[in-house]
Amino acid sequence: MPLYAYGCAACGNEDDAFRTVEQRHDGPFCCGERMSLEIRPSYVQGDLQGYVSPVNGKWVEGRTARRDDLARTHSRPWEGMENEKREADRQRKYAEDKSEKRLDEAARRAYHQLSPAQRRTLE
Repeated sequence: MPLYAYGCAACGNEDDAFRTVEQRHDGPFCCGERMSLEIRPSYVQGDLQGYVSPVNGKWVEGRTARRDDLARTHSRPWEGMENEKREADRQRKYAEDKSEKRLDEAARRAYHQLSPAQRRTLE
């Protein structure tokens, strides 16, 4: 989707906005009126700024490298504290269910390894 430049005739404020070609004249509002489309030289919008991966300390530059780093380290993007707590609760419930299932299987296995006389004693 193209990035268009807009300017406010009243205050001189400038803004950029992504619009489809059909919507290019529907600029954002400023000073109560629509900003007008301005002709400026084209430029390429930069990629994500580079950073050091908090998991393994490697330098990550750009969207592709970020996606690869997240997949390689089995991580996911930060989504805010509320979502992080929700995800932690989900992971905790998953671990508890998995542990309970293993415990149940072990108890059933142990029960079936008992002799018939021992089983009758338990019942």
